[in-house]
Amino acid sequence: MKWHKQEREGLLRSLDIRIEHGEELKYGEEQGTFKTIGDEEHVEILRLYLNDKLSMGKIASLKDRSPASVKNQLDKHNEAIKRVGFCSVCKRAGGQYFRDQATRLL
Repeated sequence: MKWHKQEREGLLRSLDIRIEHGEELKYGEEQGTFKTIGDEEHVEILRLYLNDKLSMGKIASLKDRSPASVKNQLDKHNEAIKRVGFCSVCKRAGGQYFRDQATRLL
């Protein structure tokens, strides 16, 4: 089968190619004695805290993390919203709370 692009032919539309825009997700990485928290886990921590109304201690147990790690994620989330109006981690991962503060804190 021979085919040649015609002038003004939209290749993307003809080939049904859709381009997605956005940043690539960041994943947790093993750092020897600990593992960093990736974007999806950050969103899950926010969901458990705000939607499911779990305590930081309960979330830490479920995620096999320390309560300090959970609190750190909530603090980072709130700080980002105060600074620029949204949490870039939540936005990048498609989290529903990317503009909402974790208001149940403390």
